[in-house]
Amino acid sequence: MRRIVALFLVGIFLISVSGCTAKSEYDKLLDEKAAVEKKCAGLSSEKSQLKDTISTRQMEIKDLKNALKNGEARIKDLESALAKAEAKIKGLEEK
Repeated sequence: MRRIVALFLVGIFLISVSGCTAKSEYDKLLDEKAAVEKKCAGLSSEKSQLKDTISTRQMEIKDLKNALKNGEARIKDLESALAKAEAKIKGLEEK
């Protein structure tokens, strides 16, 4: 009798642990999975677009840095030319 009760209890334990779920619960989980996969795909697409935007911005920054360097070099050239012109004017005024 003890063996039968023990086997019965073991059988009930195994059935409860086996994970039988209702169809509605399974469908709900499938819907959640589909929603998460859709969100993941959307985020992957957004990530790709953001990478492209970052690349574009980095190129723009590089171009602007080059333009700034060129502008600064031009300013130095103009300051040098201005100093030479001022020196010529002073030389002419002294004569």
